[in-house]
Amino acid sequence: MTFKQRLKVYYQTNRGFTLVEVMVSLVIMLMIVTVAFAGFRIGLDAWERGGRAVESMDRRATVERLIQRQLAVAYPLEFNVNQHAFVMFRGSSDRMQFVSDYSLFDGSVDFRKIDYAIHEGKFLYGEKPLFGYIPTEDEPLPQTELATFRTVTFKFMSKDEKDNPVWKSEWKLGEGVPIAVQVQIDSDILVVRMVNR
Repeated sequence: MTFKQRLKVYYQTNRGFTLVEVMVSLVIMLMIVTVAFAGFRIGLDAWERGGRAVESMDRRATVERLIQRQLAVAYPLEFNVNQHAFVMFRGSSDRMQFVSDYSLFDGSVDFRKIDYAIHEGKFLYGEKPLFGYIPTEDEPLPQTELATFRTVTFKFMSKDEKDNPVWKSEWKLGEGVPIAVQVQIDSDILVVRMVNR
């Protein structure tokens, strides 16, 4: 006895994806996007850090060039106050005042009183014309902020009794112009030799 049975063939005419296939593909795409976004964010952070570092180095270089230019030509201009003559140059570890003919704003001009001060990590700058200027003990801090550093200190070179060079942390009015000034900005040390002594 032979049975003839027709085979039923089922054809799918609407081909599509199952829910599991869609979910797997979405998870894979989500992982790819997450990895790509994380890489993009890391690259963007590195770019920003690099930009800040370049900007900081540029500010430091600008301040160092200004200090070298102005300090090198510090002029031993004498003031007469109450029948007492003294050269306008004074400084401490966090402030320095002197006379120079180089202006940050105008370039080479007439003599001006230059003032550098360090206050709460900010490098402050000030200048004023000498006409009518009389030095006082308690002059206000300059107002123009040029940069921010972790530490800035000034030292002044003079000679001791045996004519040996020594560094001092304070330079008073009337001592003249130092041989050189050492400026330490963070870990960089800049020594400026005075031309006009």
